[in-house]
Amino acid sequence: AIFVKTDVSEAPDVRRLVQSTVERFRCLHVLVNNTGIVKSRGPRLVHETDESTYTKTMDDNVKSVFLGCKYAVEQFRRQNLDSVGNKHAVLDHNLPIGLEVAWVCGFK
Repeated sequence: AIFVKTDVSEAPDVRRLVQSTVERFRCLHVLVNNTGIVKSRGPRLVHETDESTYTKTMDDNVKSVFLGCKYAVEQFRRQNLDSVGNKHAVLDHNLPIGLEVAWVCGFK
């Protein structure tokens, strides 16, 4: 195993994470997108949410999944792999309204 300090909302960090993994293990077999944050306790109304909280939450919860897929898929294609699975974060089970989302996307 290796540790690669990564801000999953930053493209250069995610790219470096994938590259470091491939350099160490010569390939990438799996991508697990399992990050998630909630910056406030309990539900918050939209008019009570500041833009910086919204941006940080979307970057960590949504953009990170995109970036993980983007750089992992580039490597998977080089290895002739053709699918990625994404599952929601465990944190969703503790939210007032859990997002029960799981999907598999194919690419060619």
